[in-house]
Amino acid sequence: MQIPIPRSAMKAGALVLALSADLSPACAAGQIDHDHQEYGMNGATTAIPAAAPQELLSADDYPTTLTRLVGAFEAAGMTVFARIDHSAGAAAVGLSVPPATVLIYGNPRGGTPAMQAAPTLALDLPLRVLVRQDEAGATRVAFHSALELVRRAGLPDQMAAPLLKAEALIAATVKP
Repeated sequence: MQIPIPRSAMKAGALVLALSADLSPACAAGQIDHDHQEYGMNGATTAIPAAAPQELLSADDYPTTLTRLVGAFEAAGMTVFARIDHSAGAAAVGLSVPPATVLIYGNPRGGTPAMQAAPTLALDLPLRVLVRQDEAGATRVAFHSALELVRRAGLPDQMAAPLLKAEALIAATVKP
Protein backbone atom coordinates (compact mmCIF):
# COMPACT_ATOMS: atom_id res chain seq x y z
CA MET A 1 0.00 0.00 0.00
CA GLN A 2 1.33 3.42 -0.83
CA ILE A 3 0.54 6.17 1.63
CA PRO A 4 1.59 9.74 0.89
CA ILE A 5 2.83 11.64 3.95
CA PRO A 6 4.08 15.23 3.78
CA ARG A 7 7.76 15.79 4.58
CA SER A 8 6.77 17.87 7.57
CA ALA A 9 5.08 14.83 9.11
CA MET A 10 8.05 12.48 8.62
CA LYS A 11 10.20 11.44 11.53
CA ALA A 12 13.53 9.61 11.42
CA GLY A 13 13.04 5.95 10.59
CA ALA A 14 9.62 6.41 9.00
CA LEU A 15 9.06 4.49 5.81
CA VAL A 16 6.99 6.39 3.31
CA LEU A 17 6.02 5.03 -0.05
CA ALA A 18 4.61 7.62 -2.38
CA LEU A 19 4.55 8.13 -6.09
CA SER A 20 7.00 10.50 -7.70
CA ALA A 21 5.24 13.77 -8.38
CA ASP A 22 6.82 14.14 -11.80
CA LEU A 23 5.88 10.70 -13.12
CA SER A 24 2.42 10.01 -11.78
CA PRO A 25 -0.82 10.86 -13.58
CA ALA A 26 -2.35 11.04 -10.11
CA CYS A 27 0.03 13.88 -9.30
CA ALA A 28 -0.82 15.67 -12.52
CA ALA A 29 -4.50 15.39 -11.59
CA GLY A 30 -3.75 16.94 -8.18
CA GLN A 31 -4.50 13.72 -6.30
CA ILE A 32 -1.02 13.52 -4.76
CA ASP A 33 0.86 16.42 -3.22
CA HIS A 34 4.16 17.33 -4.94
CA ASP A 35 5.94 17.36 -1.56
CA HIS A 36 5.85 13.56 -1.34
CA GLN A 37 8.68 11.19 -2.24
CA GLU A 38 9.90 7.73 -1.31
CA TYR A 39 12.02 7.67 1.83
CA GLY A 40 13.84 4.75 3.42
CA MET A 41 14.72 4.12 7.03
CA ASN A 42 17.70 6.49 6.90
CA GLY A 43 15.71 9.26 5.23
CA ALA A 44 17.37 8.74 1.83
CA THR A 45 15.30 8.36 -1.32
CA THR A 46 14.80 4.63 -1.93
CA ALA A 47 13.40 4.36 -5.45
CA ILE A 48 14.95 1.38 -7.21
CA PRO A 49 16.06 2.43 -10.69
CA ALA A 50 15.03 0.20 -13.54
CA ALA A 51 17.84 -1.65 -15.26
CA ALA A 52 18.52 -0.80 -18.87
CA PRO A 53 16.88 -3.18 -21.33
CA GLN A 54 18.98 -5.95 -22.79
CA GLU A 55 19.35 -5.54 -26.53
CA LEU A 56 20.49 -8.13 -29.05
CA LEU A 57 21.39 -7.76 -32.70
CA SER A 58 19.35 -10.12 -34.86
CA ALA A 59 20.90 -12.16 -37.62
CA ASP A 60 17.75 -11.63 -39.72
CA ASP A 61 15.87 -8.66 -41.12
CA TYR A 62 12.98 -7.03 -39.26
CA PRO A 63 10.00 -9.01 -40.67
CA THR A 64 11.86 -12.33 -40.45
CA THR A 65 12.91 -11.67 -36.85
CA LEU A 66 9.36 -10.80 -35.87
CA THR A 67 7.97 -13.92 -37.55
CA ARG A 68 10.63 -16.17 -36.02
CA LEU A 69 10.06 -14.82 -32.51
CA VAL A 70 6.29 -15.32 -32.71
CA GLY A 71 6.85 -18.86 -33.99
CA ALA A 72 9.38 -19.62 -31.23
CA PHE A 73 7.05 -18.33 -28.50
CA GLU A 74 4.14 -20.36 -29.81
CA ALA A 75 6.26 -23.51 -30.26
CA ALA A 76 7.38 -23.15 -26.61
CA GLY A 77 3.75 -23.07 -25.40
CA MET A 78 3.57 -19.32 -24.90
CA THR A 79 0.83 -17.05 -26.11
CA VAL A 80 1.40 -13.81 -28.00
CA PHE A 81 -1.31 -11.73 -26.36
CA ALA A 82 -0.76 -8.56 -28.36
CA ARG A 83 1.35 -6.87 -31.03
CA ILE A 84 1.87 -3.14 -30.85
CA ASP A 85 3.08 -1.75 -34.16
CA HIS A 86 4.59 1.61 -33.25
CA SER A 87 5.39 2.55 -36.85
CA ALA A 88 1.74 2.01 -37.85
CA GLY A 89 0.61 4.06 -34.85
CA ALA A 90 2.94 6.88 -35.79
CA ALA A 91 1.79 6.78 -39.42
CA ALA A 92 -1.83 7.03 -38.28
CA VAL A 93 -1.09 10.48 -36.83
CA GLY A 94 1.13 11.69 -39.66
CA LEU A 95 4.46 10.87 -38.02
CA SER A 96 7.07 8.28 -38.78
CA VAL A 97 9.40 6.00 -36.86
CA PRO A 98 11.45 3.10 -38.19
CA PRO A 99 9.74 -0.30 -38.00
CA ALA A 100 9.17 -1.18 -34.35
CA THR A 101 6.82 -3.75 -32.84
CA VAL A 102 6.33 -4.77 -29.23
CA LEU A 103 5.15 -8.34 -28.66
CA ILE A 104 3.38 -9.01 -25.36
CA TYR A 105 3.75 -12.70 -24.64
CA GLY A 106 3.91 -15.30 -21.93
CA ASN A 107 2.43 -18.31 -20.26
CA PRO A 108 0.34 -17.95 -17.11
CA ARG A 109 2.06 -21.04 -15.70
CA GLY A 110 5.34 -19.12 -15.68
CA GLY A 111 4.23 -15.69 -14.50
CA THR A 112 1.37 -16.40 -12.11
CA PRO A 113 3.48 -17.78 -9.22
CA ALA A 114 5.61 -14.62 -9.26
CA MET A 115 2.49 -12.41 -9.35
CA GLN A 116 1.00 -14.37 -6.46
CA ALA A 117 4.12 -13.59 -4.43
CA ALA A 118 4.31 -9.96 -5.58
CA PRO A 119 1.04 -8.71 -7.11
CA THR A 120 2.67 -5.54 -8.49
CA LEU A 121 4.57 -7.72 -10.97
CA ALA A 122 1.33 -7.63 -12.95
CA LEU A 123 2.57 -4.24 -14.15
CA ASP A 124 5.45 -6.02 -15.94
CA LEU A 125 3.79 -9.31 -16.90
CA PRO A 126 3.09 -10.69 -19.41
CA LEU A 127 6.59 -10.14 -20.71
CA ARG A 128 7.35 -7.80 -23.61
CA VAL A 129 9.94 -7.78 -26.34
CA LEU A 130 10.67 -4.95 -28.77
CA VAL A 131 11.73 -5.77 -32.31
CA ARG A 132 12.99 -2.69 -34.13
CA GLN A 133 14.99 -1.62 -37.11
CA ASP A 134 17.77 0.83 -36.23
CA GLU A 135 19.01 3.78 -38.28
CA ALA A 136 21.52 1.58 -40.15
CA GLY A 137 18.83 -0.95 -41.12
CA ALA A 138 19.92 -3.62 -38.61
CA THR A 139 17.28 -5.42 -36.56
CA ARG A 140 17.53 -5.19 -32.79
CA VAL A 141 15.58 -7.08 -30.14
CA ALA A 142 15.22 -5.56 -26.67
CA PHE A 143 13.64 -6.79 -23.44
CA HIS A 144 13.80 -6.22 -19.71
CA SER A 145 15.67 -8.79 -17.64
CA ALA A 146 13.27 -11.12 -15.84
CA LEU A 147 15.79 -11.38 -13.03
CA GLU A 148 15.75 -7.60 -12.56
CA LEU A 149 11.93 -7.53 -12.61
CA VAL A 150 11.80 -10.16 -9.87
CA ARG A 151 14.48 -8.46 -7.80
CA ARG A 152 12.72 -5.08 -8.03
CA ALA A 153 9.61 -6.80 -6.69
CA GLY A 154 11.65 -8.01 -3.71
CA LEU A 155 11.42 -11.67 -4.62
CA PRO A 156 14.22 -14.25 -4.48
CA ASP A 157 16.10 -14.88 -7.72
CA GLN A 158 14.68 -18.40 -8.13
CA MET A 159 11.24 -16.86 -8.80
CA ALA A 160 12.65 -15.66 -12.14
CA ALA A 161 13.51 -19.18 -13.37
CA PRO A 162 10.34 -19.74 -15.44
CA LEU A 163 10.64 -16.27 -16.97
CA LEU A 164 14.33 -16.64 -17.80
CA LYS A 165 13.42 -19.43 -20.23
CA ALA A 166 11.86 -16.79 -22.46
CA GLU A 167 15.09 -14.78 -22.49
CA ALA A 168 17.06 -17.84 -23.53
CA LEU A 169 14.51 -18.52 -26.26
CA ILE A 170 14.81 -14.96 -27.58
CA ALA A 171 18.61 -15.17 -27.64
CA ALA A 172 18.56 -18.52 -29.43
CA THR A 173 16.03 -17.26 -31.99
CA VAL A 174 17.89 -14.10 -33.01
CA LYS A 175 21.51 -15.23 -32.70
CA PRO A 176 23.73 -14.91 -35.76
